[in-house]
Order: sequence, then C-alpha cells, then structure tokens
Amino acid sequence: KWLEDRPQLHGTVDVASELRVNRGGVSTLDAWLYGMSWMLTNAGDWDYFVNLNDSDYPIARFASLARFLWLNDGANFVNVGSAYKDCDCGRYLVFECGDELYSIAPEVRYPRRPELHHASGPNLVAINRALAEHIESTRSSAGSPVQQIYEDLAILQQPDEKFFQTVMLNTPFCRAHARWSLHIWDRPGLRGDERSPEVAGPKLKMLTPPLLSDAFWPRLLEVKERRLAVFFARKFDNNRTSALQDAIDEAFVAGGEGRGSW
Repeated sequence: KWLEDRPQLHGTVDVASELRVNRGGVSTLDAWLYGMSWMLTNAGDWDYFVNLNDSDYPIARFASLARFLWLNDGANFVNVGSAYKDCDCGRYLVFECGDELYSIAPEVRYPRRPELHHASGPNLVAINRALAEHIESTRSSAGSPVQQIYEDLAILQQPDEKFFQTVMLNTPFCRAHARWSLHIWDRPGLRGDERSPEVAGPKLKMLTPPLLSDAFWPRLLEVKERRLAVFFARKFDNNRTSALQDAIDEAFVAGGEGRGSW
C-alpha cells in the first residue's frame, strides 16, 4: 500500500514483507541477508549493498555517494570495532519467541569458536557485489567460514553487529576491507535501550544512540567542512527531528554541487 500510493517510486523502490524482526535477534540479520539475496536475484546489475534503517537520513547527495563508491570500487566498508583472539564481542545467548527477545543465562558469555577470529562493530556496512555473492553462495555450505559464522552467531545477541565484521576476518575479503562507516551518530550519547523487552533476568545489554537534535548541527557542518566520506546520519524520527531534517534539506538546496557533498 505504501508503494502503491507513490507512483513516482515505481521501478525504483521495492518493498517486501517477509520476516518478523526483533531488534537484537538474528531476525534483524536475516532481514538484511534476505534483502541482499533478493537484490542478487532480482535487481539486475549493481555494485554495492548498503544497509539502512528507518532512523537513518541522508546528509549528502546520492551522486556524492555514487562517486565515492566508484572511486573506491572493490572495497568493503565494514567498521571492525573489536577484533582480537580473546574478544568476547558481546556473546550473550538469546532466544526469539514471537515479538519478544529473551536472554538466556545473561551472566554467562557463550564460548568462542577457536577456529574463528571473532569481531564486532557497528551494524552499518557497505559491501560490494563480490562479497555479497560469496556470502550468498557459501552460507549454506557445511563447514564454510560463512556458514560457521552464521551458525555461531544465530543464537547470540545482536548478530547484526558481528556477522559482517567476522566475515571480513575469516575470508579472503579481508584484503579488500576498509575500516570505515558511511554513517555518523552521537557516539558519546550511546546509552542503554530502555525499550528493550523484559527478559528472564536483567534487561538485554543493548546500546542505542540518541535522537539527534539541533545541538548536533555543528558536528554535521564539521563533517562537510572536512569533506569526510560520511553520507548518512542517525537517529532521526520524522515526528521529533523534523526541524533538523529540514535544515539538512535546505543545505542541499543552497549548497549546490560545488560545495562539498551537500
């Protein structure tokens, strides 16, 4: 219905409703992998898969993003925040049931697989088609690194913040890895997510950035002045951050193509 009411998007945007998604569970990762698989089958020729959600907002023209990816063709932008042999990487067991996500023995960290190099980081990635094809073609192959990684993470909290990072460390694509995120958010403002569901024991240990406010505007200007390769910001809410979003839109109109990436 949403797409039907917007004929200007026909042929450009596709909407699918395939999965029930619980933040913090494997269903989030499954949704992204489903979308990536759908693109490989149905979207014709493309170069990059960039995952976004409804709290993201563009802070650069899409032509700037396309130019940046073209200049860095072949690189995979996955910000590996923690990666070392003894990384516990938030290995907490969880279980999804309907609309709820439950913690299992929250005081215990699930053992690492010794054959894997474990990693974690932000769930904001831009991966090239070659890596997407590798993930799709080997995810169901018994014993492959991608299959082992998915099987290991599917029972853990926030696998979406571990899967692509761990894939980068355990496949030949580590040679095409760029430790960079195309997003900006209020890192110092990270806090426990009070909306996390109640669980069997303490609340799930998930962090979330705050909604951006006018106070973040100077940071966005700094990104533009320094010409950083940052193309999206989070978190936004159309009902609560519309003034900041309007300011960004006005900067697009006033900036033109000749003033940075606005």
